[in-house]
Amino acid sequence: MKKIRCARCGVVNLEGFVTYPNCAGCGAALSTDEPQVSLPFWRRPVGPPIWASVLGGAVLSLILLATRGVERAPENLSRIKMVVKTPRSVRAGAVFMVAFRVDVIGADSRNEETSIRGVRLRLERELFQRFAYVSLHPPPDSISDLGTGRYFDYASLARGARLQLKLRAVRLGRQEFAARILDAHQNRDLYSRKILVRATALEAKP
Repeated sequence: MKKIRCARCGVVNLEGFVTYPNCAGCGAALSTDEPQVSLPFWRRPVGPPIWASVLGGAVLSLILLATRGVERAPENLSRIKMVVKTPRSVRAGAVFMVAFRVDVIGADSRNEETSIRGVRLRLERELFQRFAYVSLHPPPDSISDLGTGRYFDYASLARGARLQLKLRAVRLGRQEFAARILDAHQNRDLYSRKILVRATALEAKP
């Protein structure tokens, strides 16, 4: 079977191949009268698959360059933190105070002028069955019930702000007190401990 090299793209064709007398590589008409000269690779026509690969690589390179050129917003590495003081025990019916000190720790903690935005103090609504709510100072901007929690919201608080929560003991025995603090970045801190609620002096007498 005679072999014929395509003068256009250099592909070797078999005379009995299904595409004969056209080239199987580029579709050009094959000539059997002229001597077949192989073209240098840089002069051979480029097929569609090669062009698709080249264009795809160029587009991908442009996307990568554009992505690297975009500056990312710096991440907020600070985290809200609260220090809580509660009494170990209280008398039933007595009003007591829970003191909170709210601050931030992390990358921004050295900036003393930074305020904490979007502060939310969350207490479980079930908590108010054990301790009746009296007041919170400074007064929150809003109070809302959502799901199982009651939220005391502040648009912003100064670093190191102190909150004073007043409650009245209702149930006897060891009662759990838990609080959660959140900020606008959804950073949070949790506090939990048991408070012993004792009977009043009159109830304790036989």
